[in-house]
Amino acid sequence: MNNKTLLGLAAIMAITIMVVAGLYFNSQQKDETGKFSVSTETSAPQVEESAASTVQMSEDVAGTDPAEPKVNAAASEKKSHTPTLLGFEFDLNLDSTGTIESMIPYRDLPGFEQAKIREYQSYIFDKTAKDTGKSVNDFSLQERGAMETEDPTHSIYVYKFHTGSDCEVHMLDIDANTGDYQVSYNYC
Repeated sequence: MNNKTLLGLAAIMAITIMVVAGLYFNSQQKDETGKFSVSTETSAPQVEESAASTVQMSEDVAGTDPAEPKVNAAASEKKSHTPTLLGFEFDLNLDSTGTIESMIPYRDLPGFEQAKIREYQSYIFDKTAKDTGKSVNDFSLQERGAMETEDPTHSIYVYKFHTGSDCEVHMLDIDANTGDYQVSYNYC
């Protein structure tokens, strides 16, 4: 080996050691709990500042976010909101066959979407049973799924079921922010 090769290898090793040492010491600084020593010569504002820094650093270490309780409270309020039916109307222009063919089948949807489809299915069945005077137990679900939409604030779900005497296709337009929905339906 000549001198240039040895010098190059030494430089690479030195840089590698510096990088590893830098990563090691930086990771240790994040794990410290913020120990401060206060001398008797320190003024009152400096003591308050160091105490505030200690509190801030302990929150960072604990991984807590002061806004987190507000977010959790808002999420629990949203979950407890029962969706409101905004409209339920017969739509002669609703192409039942085309709608069923263009929907994404239930089995191909992610789990959270399937759960929402089941939730709104119970609302539709209850409303239809109330309107027809029949029992939900008489209903036979044929197909269900979701339509693709370009608007992220809305979801569209489709249900095809027999009520015992009629075949109906229901299309729900759901507001993603509130969960409120409107229904248009037609016969198969």
